[in-house]
Amino acid sequence: MSVLARLWAGEDGEAPGHLDRAARLLAKRDLPNGHLWMVDRNQQTVAWGRVSYFESMPAFPANCVPTGWYLMGINVLESHRRQGIAAALTLRRLTWLVERTNEVFTFIESGNEPSEQLHAHAGFERVAEDVWFPGLTTGERVLDLWRWTPATESSGSL
Repeated sequence: MSVLARLWAGEDGEAPGHLDRAARLLAKRDLPNGHLWMVDRNQQTVAWGRVSYFESMPAFPANCVPTGWYLMGINVLESHRRQGIAAALTLRRLTWLVERTNEVFTFIESGNEPSEQLHAHAGFERVAEDVWFPGLTTGERVLDLWRWTPATESSGSL
């Protein structure tokens, strides 16, 4: 758990709420509504990424993201960034999801250029701006969509 918390907090330490969040993620690792992957290098966890199925509800704001499968958090230790780990983890998650759906969403904080580039390179396209997701209270987010077709597989996106 402290490894996930460290990934959330950064290389320099753990913020108190991150341990609780990490524990909730680990508890969800094998549930049907999501999955969590951890990447190890030299017996150290250096990255994690997850997918979750989200169901929108009528009581949510009009700009709530739609029901569907989502690439959720992906974190890579700063000392291991720009080595292709996030791209490989994104591909692994998409590969897992094509057995469950042909559409995958992700929401990205506006201005997060590394994440926007990563997802664009994987074939995601922007479908909405200024979206809302329960529990996230700061920052503006954009919504991107990836669609799987047999052509997607033959093009090398998967």
